[in-house]
Amino acid sequence: MQSTRRRVGGRKRAAIVINNKQIDTIKITQVSDEDTVVLETKVGNATLLLASMYFDINRQIDFDLQKMQAILMHANGVGIVFAVDSNARSTS
Repeated sequence: MQSTRRRVGGRKRAAIVINNKQIDTIKITQVSDEDTVVLETKVGNATLLLASMYFDINRQIDFDLQKMQAILMHANGVGIVFAVDSNARSTS
């Protein structure tokens, strides 16, 4: 099992858990930070990125949207799945 969590003031706000030995993963540190975990995941010949993000309500949403854009740029055509806790504060 692989679990990747980030700490912010002792709190875990983003996580991805893979519980399957047939799935190979590696953390992408270039686009991961205290509230974002990004993994490159391979199953057989298929590759995709998994992203878990926490949007802090005390931070401007543009900051988090720019992080999403950076992840999309890093993906460079590879499929991606975003799981986001946005606190339902965006009108979009």
